[in-house]
Order: sequence, then structure tokens, then C-alpha cells
Amino acid sequence: AENRLSGATALAMDDGKIYIADNGNARISVYDTKAQAFTNAFPVHLLGKYLSATEDSLLTANDTGLEIYENGVKKYEAQNLDGNIVGSAGVYGTYYLATNTNYFYALSKDYSGVG
Repeated sequence: AENRLSGATALAMDDGKIYIADNGNARISVYDTKAQAFTNAFPVHLLGKYLSATEDSLLTANDTGLEIYENGVKKYEAQNLDGNIVGSAGVYGTYYLATNTNYFYALSKDYSGVG
């Protein structure tokens, strides 16, 4: 079914939208809490273990890489950070990531800070 989840692994919320890493369908499913309906699912290349959202963008990350999408369009990607990613957060237009080798990254809206 169009809105059926498969292999969901993570959630993030921003501005009334819940983003779901729908890995079994290789996409991000989007649930609009105001409309109370699924809307605007979009395909992803990297299957996410972690999701973070801020200011109409979404970061999806697995152990070794990340991608950032704006309105369903991939705008940035990075691979092979120093160590495996252990978590992410998005706050006021900046994404923050930590790795298991004690590295901390801040990735601003212009995508500087990682790479």
C-alpha cells in the first residue's frame, strides 16, 4: 500500500511534520500532523539509522555517512567521517553529529563543517 511502512528505523519531527525512515521502501515517509495524513514521501539513497529535522530540511544518517534533503531533494552528502555516527540532532538550522571515536560535528545550513 502507498502509505504502508516497511522496516521503519527512526523518526524526527519539525514544524508539524513527522519524518519516518521507511527503509524497507527506500524512502522517507512524511506524516503531516495538521492534515492528519501521509504526504510527500520521497526516495532516499542512504538507508537511515538516524534522522534529524530542522527548518524544512532533513538529515538521514547511518553508521558511516549522511545525506541532507530539502523538500525531498538531496542537497548534500558526506561519507567516511572519523568513526561511526552514534547520533544526530537538528536545531535552528544546524545539524550536530557525534561519532564513536569522540568526534563532534556541526553542519550549518550552507553545509560547512563536515567533509
